[in-house]
Amino acid sequence: MQNKKGQAAMEYLMTYGWVLITILIIIAVLLSSGILDSGKFNNQECKITPDFPCLTPGGEQDASLYKIRFNITNGLGYPIQLQEITLRDLTTGAKISNSGHTTEGLLNVIGSLRLDPGKSIVLAGEFNGQAQGDIRTFYLTFDYQRITESGILTNTRYVSGRIKTKIE
Repeated sequence: MQNKKGQAAMEYLMTYGWVLITILIIIAVLLSSGILDSGKFNNQECKITPDFPCLTPGGEQDASLYKIRFNITNGLGYPIQLQEITLRDLTTGAKISNSGHTTEGLLNVIGSLRLDPGKSIVLAGEFNGQAQGDIRTFYLTFDYQRITESGILTNTRYVSGRIKTKIE
């Protein structure tokens, strides 16, 4: 009689084990296919690196321009000097930078390009065109150099990130 109870318990565990494995496989397929991607439901994000926290961006339409504005904070623990900053709209391919006005728009840097630890800079991009109501994704790149205690700039480092916002 003991063997029958053991066999029933094993059948019970095997049945529920296969059900759990099947559920895990279904969840893995949904995650890998992108169906359960939280980015489809979230219309604002700002992901650069943990060393450069970014506040949630905002976007707005103004006449023939759509604008995006966001903050970047220096979380490195030492002062840096920002160099080339570029912002590209992944929908249209339009690209703007802090090096000057282009036919595609303008990137304004509000604040100093020197960022001490914990300090922030505001970037405000203006792109030509209409985007009101759209959710736009932007690709941000910038170069920076560490400022040593003696004021010397070190080798240039490169950082990139993704910004997504709704243009109101």
